[in-house]
Amino acid sequence: MSFNFEKFKSDIYESFADKFSKKEVDELLHIEEGYSKDTPFSSGRSLLITSLHFEGAKSDGKPIYYSQKVYAGINIWIADNFKGKSSIFKIIQLALTGSDKLKHDIRKWLKHVLVTIKIGDKDYSIYLDMSSRVLKGKVYGIKINSLSSVETLAAMPIINESGASNYEKTIGDFFFNQFSYYSLKWTQKSPRKEDNSLLESNARWKTYFKSIFLESRDSSTMYGAQEKKIFQMLLGLELTYPINRLTVRRDFLKFDKGKLSSLEDEQKSDQEDQKVKFESEKDELETSLKKIDSKTRGNLNIEELYKEYDLIINQINQESARILSVQDQLRIKKSNLYQINSQAESLDHARKRIRKECIKVFKKTADLKEYIEIGFFFSNLDIRFCPSCDHEVAKQKKGNNEMICHLCHETVEKTEELLTQESFLDKIEENKSIQEKLELEEKELDLRIKKINEVYHDENNTIKKLEEELDNSTDLSSLKKRLHEIEGIINLERQKAMSWEQEKYKLISQKAVVEFQLQQLLKSPEHELDNKLEKKIELLNFAVDQLNSARYSIGKQILEKFSSLMLSQLGAFGLSSITDIEISENLDIKYKQDDDFVSFDEIVEGEQLRVKIAFYLSLIQLDIEHNFGKHTRFLIIDSPSKEEGDHTYLEGLSAVLRLIESKFGDKLQILIGTAERTLSGSSKHEIIIPKSEFLF
Repeated sequence: MSFNFEKFKSDIYESFADKFSKKEVDELLHIEEGYSKDTPFSSGRSLLITSLHFEGAKSDGKPIYYSQKVYAGINIWIADNFKGKSSIFKIIQLALTGSDKLKHDIRKWLKHVLVTIKIGDKDYSIYLDMSSRVLKGKVYGIKINSLSSVETLAAMPIINESGASNYEKTIGDFFFNQFSYYSLKWTQKSPRKEDNSLLESNARWKTYFKSIFLESRDSSTMYGAQEKKIFQMLLGLELTYPINRLTVRRDFLKFDKGKLSSLEDEQKSDQEDQKVKFESEKDELETSLKKIDSKTRGNLNIEELYKEYDLIINQINQESARILSVQDQLRIKKSNLYQINSQAESLDHARKRIRKECIKVFKKTADLKEYIEIGFFFSNLDIRFCPSCDHEVAKQKKGNNEMICHLCHETVEKTEELLTQESFLDKIEENKSIQEKLELEEKELDLRIKKINEVYHDENNTIKKLEEELDNSTDLSSLKKRLHEIEGIINLERQKAMSWEQEKYKLISQKAVVEFQLQQLLKSPEHELDNKLEKKIELLNFAVDQLNSARYSIGKQILEKFSSLMLSQLGAFGLSSITDIEISENLDIKYKQDDDFVSFDEIVEGEQLRVKIAFYLSLIQLDIEHNFGKHTRFLIIDSPSKEEGDHTYLEGLSAVLRLIESKFGDKLQILIGTAERTLSGSSKHEIIIPKSEFLF
């Protein structure tokens, strides 16, 4: 079954033909790389570590040199906890992703790292120079057998980056190209409280590396937002790319709708109060006019008075209209002033933050200077009496031990002090440079604040002028006085019944003013909720639902194979309580346990790591056995028995490892670090470290 994009687009247009044109539907459904980017078929490529070398020195000066060949199939490091297994895996992670998860002290020990790998049939070598504060990473298109060979290497690197962030990006692009990965996206709110914007995040190579490196500390997390993106990428089901991109587009439209609704609600409240007031006045006036009409028995023939009366009414209306116009301008200007003030406050917050950073850097610099001065003071102390036995120390003994510490009797090398001073001085210079940059940013913010304050001042002056204009509006009392005179004349001329007629015209004038005010209010600009925006969201929801259904239908056979493989793995691990696995159209996974379908988070903690290992082993098997999926066929499992693993689980894990070794040994690679010595014999490639000893 294949996806028919033209039919999909036509069906959506028919469903929304009364809301959108064909061109608008095309624009909403258009995505940069089309609808046929995904393929579930395996590339057949696998990632294989062939050797690991690193060297350096511990803090006590003891040299480190580690060299280990790594083979296809299962490789197990068996050693006590906290003896270096996790560090070896994190060194591999650093080389492959540029993401440094090493402990700080171990990171300082390392000087040079060499990891050789194979991708398919092609050899590569990754070399990291960690001897300085700036990480330098190189990738060669050949296999390098030892660290000593790097210095005399004639081949040019295909990647040569300086700086951790640069290396992380470049090595990520390299592996993306090798395994046909791309960045799936999602939206999230800005982490800054003052920023109410919606941000777009991308899955990177180090995100997908979570499907390779299964750390024991992450055993209770598997299927969050990022992990769901990893699962979608590794399955490679058709239509995953358009579903992802249209979902992100819909999320941004939803966010825009929310902002628009909030703004409309704020401004609508005041207008609604005024509208209720004017309509109430109008109803009262109309009721009064009806009463007068019922009592009026005739019209007086005094046309000229009526004409003058109407003229005055028009003058009053015109003046009222002018006042309302000024009030509208004043409202708009005040709204602008509020926005300008918000911008000024935002810039002021930023400036205060930078000022705090300046003070922090200045304090750090002062602390470093003080540290150097105190260090110099203590290095020149003359020990006259022994702190242990209180005997006076002879000058001759002090002279004989010029290179021995008077207090602890350890040999002191002056070069260490000089080097420490030099590094602290370098840090002081670095802090000065940072402070200069921060001060420059602060000056730039000051300029921006000054400019926006000038705009604020101008807008405020305009508001004052408009308020003065309102205060100086034409006094309507003289016009109203003339109206009263006309009413008096009419009373004199008609003597009777004119009181009703006068009252009628008075009410008519008041009604005209109220109607004009109401008309102007209804015409005033509002941030009405864009109905088209709501329909766009509805269309994209419909499109994503259709694509999800199509993806599920096309890939159902693949998902069933995956579920079957995973169920078999769980049984081998002793989790017979899980009897079925259900995957929804949205690729949410549920596990049937004790007749109830539960999510991963609802599985007891002691079983979660087994489920996680089974999940990724099944993805690899799906690739190897059925040629579906994009997993690298490479796993690092750190402490697979750290959870409450019962005897059945350990036996099952050992049996599964032996089965994988015999059945798929040349088609995948799994690196395992464990303190569980009962797993010895699970693989022919084992590095067993005696109890209490370190790997390096």
